[in-house]
This record gives sequence, structure tokens and C-alpha cells, in this order.
Amino acid sequence: MLTSARSLAAGLLLMLWGAFAFAQDSRDAQRIALLIGNSNYKSAPLANPVNDALAMAGVLKDLGFETIIRENVRTRELGSVYREFRSRIKPGAVALVFYAGHGVQCGAQTRGRV
Repeated sequence: MLTSARSLAAGLLLMLWGAFAFAQDSRDAQRIALLIGNSNYKSAPLANPVNDALAMAGVLKDLGFETIIRENVRTRELGSVYREFRSRIKPGAVALVFYAGHGVQCGAQTRGRV
């Protein structure tokens, strides 16, 4: 449990460092992020994904990102969420997508966690 928490924290820090470094090179560019936290699963609900997405949104806002936050997005809603995100990206923008939840769930079988 502790090892996976450390791995998650290290991955998040690496991602943020990369986003920040890239954003510093593009100081005048639009910064926009889509953050999705999916916790509500019938067979295997998760406690943290929505909280993770909200926490990440706070960090990205502090870095100057406009954030689009979506919680518990259903598969059939993903297309419209991505279309909304793409429609708000301007040429030359720094765009970031953050997803927290099960990687893939088919029926009651989880194929990985993100």
C-alpha cells in the first residue's frame, strides 16, 4: 500500500514537473487542463479519484492553468467531455489531461488501475 502511494506521488510530481517545465517555455501560451476523477463503480468503487482530480486541479490552477473538472464521467459521456475540451484549446496551447480511476472495467472485471 505504501509503495503504491509513493509510486503515485512520484508519478504525479514527475508529471507536474514536466507540465511546469513545458509551460515555462510557453509563458504566453494558453494553459488548459481536463481533469477526470471516476470513483463510482458498481462492483469496485474507489475512494480517492475524485479527490485526486480536485487536488491536481488546485495545483494546476496555481500554475496558471484553466481547468475543466469532471467527476464520475460515464463512458457514453466521454465523447462530449473531450469535444468540449478540444473546442477550448487554442493553437499553441499547453493542454494536459489527467485521469484518475480504474484503467479499464468490463462488466465486474477491472483490468488495471490508474
